[in-house]
Amino acid sequence: LSFGSYTGAGHPQLFEKTEGVAGIFARATRAADTALLLPNLRGKGIYILHGEADDNVPVREAREIAERLKELGIGFEYHEQPGAGHWWDGDRGGGADCVDWPEMLDLFQEHRLGDREAPVSQPQQAGFKLAFDQGVVFVYGTQGSPLETAWARAKARYDAESFWYRGNGSLEMIADVDFDPAANRNHSIILYGNADTHEDWAALLGDCPIELRRGVVKVSDYFTQAGEDRGIVFCYPRKGSERALVGVVGGTGLVGMKLTDRLPYFTSGVHYPDWTVFGPAVYESGYEAADAAGYFGGTWQVDEAGSAMRRERGAVNP
Repeated sequence: LSFGSYTGAGHPQLFEKTEGVAGIFARATRAADTALLLPNLRGKGIYILHGEADDNVPVREAREIAERLKELGIGFEYHEQPGAGHWWDGDRGGGADCVDWPEMLDLFQEHRLGDREAPVSQPQQAGFKLAFDQGVVFVYGTQGSPLETAWARAKARYDAESFWYRGNGSLEMIADVDFDPAANRNHSIILYGNADTHEDWAALLGDCPIELRRGVVKVSDYFTQAGEDRGIVFCYPRKGSERALVGVVGGTGLVGMKLTDRLPYFTSGVHYPDWTVFGPAVYESGYEAADAAGYFGGTWQVDEAGSAMRRERGAVNP
């Protein structure tokens, strides 16, 4: 159902968080909370079909959705196939029963979608992951140390291969010295590195209120963190485009950059706010251990009311 259940993140109370860094992540992940979208199904034909022994998507997901629909008074039909796994077949349908179930197809015949209606419930979309839309191109930095350049190239390649595997899409990967920041302005860009290691940083992010260099990250006047062990992901509008974004996967040094290697941002249900700064503690204590996270306001300046930090982590604030 959500970041807190279906993806196995281990935080079933995630959506109940309202304060601090945890509250910022709760806001981000609401876009993946299927239950918030259920009111949009009122009046539609709904058939829930699931294998009782599914070891890929647990049957509890189907049962929970059914209970939520009942609570909302939304009609549906439900069938749980005894002993069946994720993919199953028998002699009921013309194809595999798990997708060609006769009763489900009959229900589809009885219902037709009318004119597209505005959704009743539309949770706010998450921030950083939107940078992977709009024909995104991966551009890795080559102006750092040999190890920093090797990391940037390897991380961009890993992300491109992960996207191909998960999304069946082939993305372009290019070095900063071979990329023209003025070309193809309606394509989103993912930059790997920081202002000291990436040749195109100033051209693409010169007006951004987030400053990321070797040894320091500064988020406007709201948050500053020194050291070379901080990772960051964020997005910002691309100059000259009304829809493309520039996403950043980087850090304040090689250690910080490598901290981004395990971020599961291609996993369904996992979302991030517009910007997140974190250290090694997140891999021991989870998302609540991030140093700071938040959103930009309507003019793409840091929204302090929509941001939070963990001062006890050693942040330096003006």
